[in-house]
Amino acid sequence: MKKGLTIAFCLLAAAAITLGVLTSGTPATVVKTAEVSVGDFEYTAEVSGEASAGELYTAMPAVSGRVARVYVAEGQRIRKGDKLFSFDETDTRNALKQAQYELDATLAAEELNKAELVEQEAVAVMAMAPEPESMVSARLAAAQANSFEQLAQDVIAQAQGPGVDLGVLNKAVEAMALFREAASDVLPLPDIPVGEQEALTDMMEPDDEAALAGMLPPPADASFIEDAALVGASDSQSLQEAMMERAETLAENAPASSEASPMSPEAASVNPVAAPASPDAAPVNPAAALESPEVALCREKVRQAEEALNRLTMTSAMDGEVLGVALREGEIAAAGSGAVVIGDTDRMLVTLRVPEYELKNVEVGQRVRLDSNGIAGTGKVVKRGAALMSGTYGEVFGSIEVEPDAGFAPLTGASVEAEIILDESSDTLYVPRECVVTEEDGRYVYACEDGKAKKKPVTTGLESDYFIELLSGAVAGEVLIIAPFDLMDGGAVTVEM
Repeated sequence: MKKGLTIAFCLLAAAAITLGVLTSGTPATVVKTAEVSVGDFEYTAEVSGEASAGELYTAMPAVSGRVARVYVAEGQRIRKGDKLFSFDETDTRNALKQAQYELDATLAAEELNKAELVEQEAVAVMAMAPEPESMVSARLAAAQANSFEQLAQDVIAQAQGPGVDLGVLNKAVEAMALFREAASDVLPLPDIPVGEQEALTDMMEPDDEAALAGMLPPPADASFIEDAALVGASDSQSLQEAMMERAETLAENAPASSEASPMSPEAASVNPVAAPASPDAAPVNPAAALESPEVALCREKVRQAEEALNRLTMTSAMDGEVLGVALREGEIAAAGSGAVVIGDTDRMLVTLRVPEYELKNVEVGQRVRLDSNGIAGTGKVVKRGAALMSGTYGEVFGSIEVEPDAGFAPLTGASVEAEIILDESSDTLYVPRECVVTEEDGRYVYACEDGKAKKKPVTTGLESDYFIELLSGAVAGEVLIIAPFDLMDGGAVTVEM
């Protein structure tokens, strides 16, 4: 009896299993699901980089030499123009002293030569003064001699440049004394009684009196240099020639004897007294005009030595913080080597490395989320690099610069993790990207409805590393199967708990 019941039970179980297979076809597939979400969707790229100062400046020495002093230290705040470091100045200062000594010696020698020329010119002018043969011609000769004397004084004044020594000055004074002694024969008036002088004056015509008055020397504060050739002479030789030419002109127009009318308009028209310079005339520096090539060369040597001395001390070109110092006192530093790095840490920048395939989506102005060792912040893209670079393992990437918002202040050189918001949509549908299947004829999702997988076409929008935006084909809250790669449309599924 019991044996019969056992056989009957086994037959019933077998029949039930057979019936289940016939009704269900295949076993149900265990799946994971996710609901369609609604909200703000962001297309982002996760990259990394490092923080740096907003502006960097590397001070490099212009010359090589031994470092005498370093004025700054790492982390120090400095201002534009502050000293950074300096080299040993001993040799350069000695070269400057030697150049200055050569310049002073050359100037002294030239001033002595000028004084000697003044003496020669004064004697030449004196020799050309006309001889007095009557009271009137003596007056004219005296007036002309006075003018010649003033011209000689002007030459002496031009020879007395800055820095002239006592010996040169004495030489010029001796030259002037020699001229006065030589011209003493024409300077005094003849010893004529007062009555005869008055009578002679009464006999003069009005025009003669005016002409004689024009021959007398002007006030002491007037300019006595008349000829442009005298003013613009470039050296001692041309000055001497111009002086001699002027003296010859005066001599030719002076009265030669008592037979010639000394007071004729033609004779009186030559006035050795200089006319005042035009107020519109350009100022002339006689010292510069008379400077010789030897003096110019010595001045250039002094200038070069002063520039060399200035190059031995390096100053900062900007305000900022000293980020690095590569010099030590007593060491030899080469020209052009990086010595001190200064950065504007008040304005930080973050340089990020972006993969080549994402770089095309990066634009200036996009928002960025930043994190540096727990220091969180935001910023925006301000610059894209123009060149691509290769990484350690052959990957290709480009660089971008991000300007952080206020409050994000990591240390210079600190590593930074960033998320660039490449695009975003508000109030949209999105799902994990594993829910979307791409086939030849489009993209699909599988919805889980009543224990079965239902294949549905969808239109997608933005994509990120983790999510895909759904523009059509799904509704908010709908349950979709994750990774439905081996499912059939209408296949039985069981949701994993």
